[in-house]
This record gives sequence, C-alpha cells and structure tokens, in this order.
Amino acid sequence: MIQDSETGEIYALYDRSGYSYLGWIDTKTGEITEKVRLEYRFIEKIAIHNNHVYYIYRPFESPQKKYLYQERLPYDFGRAEFIHDISKE
Repeated sequence: MIQDSETGEIYALYDRSGYSYLGWIDTKTGEITEKVRLEYRFIEKIAIHNNHVYYIYRPFESPQKKYLYQERLPYDFGRAEFIHDISKE
C-alpha cells in the first residue's frame, strides 16, 4: 500500500507481468474500486503526491540512464485536512 502525501488517499500497489498497477482503496468500505496501470514496465521507487505518481524508470535491459517520470492519476482528490489529534487522548 502507498499513500498520497498531499491528499491522504491510499492505493494498493501490485505488479502483473512487470507492469505496476495502482488501485484506489475506498477507506469507508475497504474495496479497491478503480485500477490504473502505469505506462512503463519494471519501474522503481514509486511515490504519489497530489494525484500524481512519480517513479524511476530505465528501459528494460538498456544501458540508458535512469530518469524520474511523472503520470497524472485519473482522480481529483483535494488536500487532506487535519481533523483531530488522537495521540493526546
């Protein structure tokens, strides 16, 4: 699982035949309602921030350098809001 650091939304991250998929988890029901396949295979170090996913990619079995890629997720969640600090209870 991976969390969007800006919106607070949670995604399941899984791999199928080298492709990475993100599934948005509905925190009220626990169900994965939508799945998104990321464009490239064999990506590394995935992070999500403000409805965008960032990762490191180098073409498979290529001597090319690794680069940082960004993809826009098909969601438009707003910024997470602080509700209540439960650690002081």
